[in-house]
Amino acid sequence: PDFQVNAPAPVTDVVVINRSKGESTPRGYHLVRRGASCNVGKSFANEIQLAVRYGKARGVCNIPLMGATLDRFPAVDSAKLPLPSRELPMFVFPSGLHLRACKPTDTPLPSCFSFVFTNARGDLIYVC
Repeated sequence: PDFQVNAPAPVTDVVVINRSKGESTPRGYHLVRRGASCNVGKSFANEIQLAVRYGKARGVCNIPLMGATLDRFPAVDSAKLPLPSRELPMFVFPSGLHLRACKPTDTPLPSCFSFVFTNARGDLIYVC
């Protein structure tokens, strides 16, 4: 496919920090850990550092989806006990909905959540 499923957050900016001149890590940047390929000489080893800023991940599975009530029974609200259809998706999926990548042979079974809403009068709404 020409899109990434789970993409890491891309690096959007790089800065060089010179500690000997009093420079510090800018807000929102992360210091790069030194590796074998980072050779700035022994005299500068503790003074020169790199920091990067990450953007948002761009994979299709990183995009949060919005929940909605698509079907219900009974189809119309009771005058005494309306279904809170706007709040229902936020209650069922408080972290939002996200796609999961898997092989076609490892497709997970659908998941189902059941719970009971209780309104201010103590009326119960059973949800599954």
